[in-house]
Amino acid sequence: MILRKNTYGGNFIYLHFCKKVEVMKKWFACLVLVGLMVNQRSMAQEGGIVCMSGDCENGSGEAMLLLEDTMYYKGTFVNGVLEGNGRLNNPGKFIYNGEFKENSMTGKGSVSLKSGERYEGMFLNAAYEGEGTVYYKNGEKFTGIFKNSEIWSGNGYVPLSENSYYKGEIKEGKRNGEGFIQFEDGSNYKGTFFADEMSGSGTIHYSDGKYYIGEVVDGYCHGNGKLYSA
Repeated sequence: MILRKNTYGGNFIYLHFCKKVEVMKKWFACLVLVGLMVNQRSMAQEGGIVCMSGDCENGSGEAMLLLEDTMYYKGTFVNGVLEGNGRLNNPGKFIYNGEFKENSMTGKGSVSLKSGERYEGMFLNAAYEGEGTVYYKNGEKFTGIFKNSEIWSGNGYVPLSENSYYKGEIKEGKRNGEGFIQFEDGSNYKGTFFADEMSGSGTIHYSDGKYYIGEVVDGYCHGNGKLYSA
């Protein structure tokens, strides 16, 4: 095993174990809500609104929306379009409760997805936009600001893959500040992040039981630090 001294003169480290720990760049899967947006053009082309009961012109009613998927709406209408408060059910995919504007989910609302995830907060044209919270089926959550259904800033849990996740601060769409990341191979890092990279100081636990405590730069053990045996 190769040994060398850190660039900044700290303790000796094992290169084998202190090689760069890659942080997944595609760290947040955009929570695009397929089929959520309901617009007048698509309804006109595919059959539109079929009123089932009530006043589907200017009042409260229940209607079936004949789109690519058949959806069911219960709520208020203005001039024949979804406007105000209502409930939209796309069976087997999602249920939305909240505000509508010109046939689109815009305003404050909540959506429950088939995957078990739930979002509560602000919407714009069926996308997460503004303040909100995503609740995951494992009990974790992320609260912050969203832009076009992607995390922009805040603090909480972000799944990366089936067996990896990040938990901590997000600023301007990147990991910045204090956080924890769990990797697929069982290794993890707890410490500071900058511009989406592990940079600053922290602790890296490796899958074989060894761990490093010290300075980290762009995912590398770099500067003053020490590697400990299992």
